[in-house]
Amino acid sequence: MAVAGPLAHTVNDCLEVFKIQCVKDQHLRDPNIAPVPFNQGMLDKVHEDHSKIKVGVLQEVPFLPVSKAVKRAIARSRKALEDEGYQIVDVTFSAEDFAEGRNLLIGMVSSGTGPGLIRDLEGSGEQLSAGVWANLFLLKQGRVGRTLVKGVLALAGMGRHREAVQEVKVRNEQEYELFLKQKYEYQSRMSKKWQALGLAAIVTPTFPHCSFKGEQ
Repeated sequence: MAVAGPLAHTVNDCLEVFKIQCVKDQHLRDPNIAPVPFNQGMLDKVHEDHSKIKVGVLQEVPFLPVSKAVKRAIARSRKALEDEGYQIVDVTFSAEDFAEGRNLLIGMVSSGTGPGLIRDLEGSGEQLSAGVWANLFLLKQGRVGRTLVKGVLALAGMGRHREAVQEVKVRNEQEYELFLKQKYEYQSRMSKKWQALGLAAIVTPTFPHCSFKGEQ
């Protein structure tokens, strides 16, 4: 899957997608997928008694502000879960955990799916968006060029962008294997944190800026 997750009309539609996507050893074929196969037994247990299930809701933090649209979507999701009887737990990520997760995501795209996607777009005669073009520009830069870009971003007061830029690079095979090791260790560490809180799921925005307003 080339995106962070499926877009669907209902939760049940998403469920069917995950049944197909989250199969045993799928992460060996697609490193973007967490090594967690779909668990039908756990799902059945959830439906037995919602009051025993804890769901985390990610709180807005200073280093990741979100728009009113996203706040509205999160609030609606929270209310729907509360109405169904689930226990709601407020959760936060530390700035360090967020930065590491962001860098891992950017690195996966830069060394994994990103270059191939750009080649396909160019080969099909597609016009690259400003964001894709910027990433392609960075991927082609050497150490000197990247240092200059980071310097300009620092002068412009764009600290978060400067930090992210350093991971937009293509790694060789050995570097990528070590990078994947770091990714799996991060997933395991975060999973243990969620398990310690007794969470079955976490509601969090994929992107901090957009959410379509529903009619109902």
